[in-house]
Amino acid sequence: MARRALIALVVVGCLAVASKDWWYHLAFPLVEPCDASGDCGSKPRQLRVEEEVAHKMTDAQAAIAAKGPDTHFGPDAVGTDMWEETTWDDIISLASSTGYCETDSGGSCMLLGCAATRGGTECKSQKCMCAPGHCAFGGTCFPSDPTKCTQDTGGTCNVAFCAKSRGETECTGGKCMCAPGHCASSGLCYAVTDTGGTCSMMSCAHTRGPTTCSGGRCLCKAGFVAVNGVCMPMSR
Repeated sequence: MARRALIALVVVGCLAVASKDWWYHLAFPLVEPCDASGDCGSKPRQLRVEEEVAHKMTDAQAAIAAKGPDTHFGPDAVGTDMWEETTWDDIISLASSTGYCETDSGGSCMLLGCAATRGGTECKSQKCMCAPGHCAFGGTCFPSDPTKCTQDTGGTCNVAFCAKSRGETECTGGKCMCAPGHCASSGLCYAVTDTGGTCSMMSCAHTRGPTTCSGGRCLCKAGFVAVNGVCMPMSR
C-alpha cells in the first residue's frame, strides 16, 4: 500500500511539472543544481530555472510568454501580439506575391546618396530606386527572391562594434553576423517568425512556444524569433 501511494505521488508530481512552466524547460537548458565549485546552494532546481529565464526576458517578453500560444486556428485566422517591425517572413511574402513589384523606395538622392537603410538601391533621376532584383516594401528595397537565409550582413567589427542599425548581430571572426533567428538582407538583420508549423486544422503545438496563428501558419509573437521551429526570446 505504501509503495502504491509513493508511485501515485510521483505521477502527480510529474504531471504538475509538465503542466507548469513547460515552455521554460523547452526554451532554456535546466540550470545545474551545483556550480563549478560544488556549491549546490539551497534554492530548488525549479526556482533556479525560473530566475534564469526571467533574467533573459524583458518584461514585455515575459508578459507575452505567460499567455502561452494562442488557441485559435484556421486558414483565415488573424494573429495577435504580432511583430510590428518588418520581419523576414514579410520579405518572403512580398517576394512570393504575384502582385506588382514596386521599385520606388520613396527616397531622394538629390543632395546625398541613398541611405544604406533603404537596402539595394541606385540613384535614378534624383530618386532612390530599387536595384534590379529588388522590390520596395515599407521604404526599403528587398531581394525579390530571398530563397536563402544568410547571416552575414557585410559589416565588420575588427575595430568597432557592429552598428545598431544592422539589427540583432553578433561579432564572429571580425564579421557582423545576424543573431540566431534572424536573416540578413541588404546589410540588415530581420527576425524570422515562421516556426514551420501549421494551424489550419488545429491550434499551434504548445512545444513551439509563444506562437500565434496567422493565415494558417504558426508565427512567433512579438519579441520572439524562430530557432529550429521553436519561438525563443530575442536578446535584449
